[in-house]
Amino acid sequence: MSISYQQHQGFFQLAECNANFLDREAATLFDELREGRLQAVLVHDVYPRKLLPDLVEGLETHQPSFLKTRFPDAFNGWFYGRNLNLCEPQLEQYFDDARQFERDLELFLPGALNPAVRIADILARMDGGRPFRAPPGPDLGQRYMFTSLRGHAEGGYIPAHCDNEFVLRPSYQHLTSVCDPHIMSFVLGFNDCDGGGATEIYNYIQPPLGKALMSDDQRSIKPDVDTLASVKIRVPSGSMLVFDSGRYLHRLEPVAGSTTRWTACSFMALNNDKSATYVWG
Repeated sequence: MSISYQQHQGFFQLAECNANFLDREAATLFDELREGRLQAVLVHDVYPRKLLPDLVEGLETHQPSFLKTRFPDAFNGWFYGRNLNLCEPQLEQYFDDARQFERDLELFLPGALNPAVRIADILARMDGGRPFRAPPGPDLGQRYMFTSLRGHAEGGYIPAHCDNEFVLRPSYQHLTSVCDPHIMSFVLGFNDCDGGGATEIYNYIQPPLGKALMSDDQRSIKPDVDTLASVKIRVPSGSMLVFDSGRYLHRLEPVAGSTTRWTACSFMALNNDKSATYVWG
């Protein structure tokens, strides 16, 4: 059996598997996520551990010289690349930046190691062979960033949210015309921070789904997280957490200690005809 299953807190079913030993059994994992029978998958050995120290050194020294953008200051974090959630509605600069980021990412993780190759292949094997790829932009030759690289320093965090809220943002106007409004995501760990830095997922599903159904008032309603059961997952270095971030309330727990938490993170949604899953940073 290539997959192990664990139940946590009465609401959270976690599957664990190894990226190098995904067999036929793994091909239904995304079906289980979409149907709510599974809340997350932790995939180990996405990148070999012996490779990670050099990658982290490159991230720390900003080599190659990726475009660097920031979270809001309070979150004490930044991106290499550009997060679509924080972009201007017209995306005038975004697609030019995406071309350069693609070139830099190929220098950082070349060939079969490139996330758009390595991670896309792993995700496809978890979805019956359905391809995972960056969505096309509104104009010929444009393509969204497949992922972004993220650093969070001491105290860095992301507050509790559900990713399906993002479809209401002006920067998503084109993307939501070509794919489903239900978003999932992955978090790939490059290193282990000193403490904290866990992805905390709460026993709360935000209804309803979809940009046409969720009003601003509904989006603003959040439960008191202190009253909710939750599961904390610290993503091991070289491993990847895939979860239903669109529906489940979740946050990044504050990072403790002086070691920066480095990750690659992307959002995912089925395209309109369900022939592929679109992935963007």
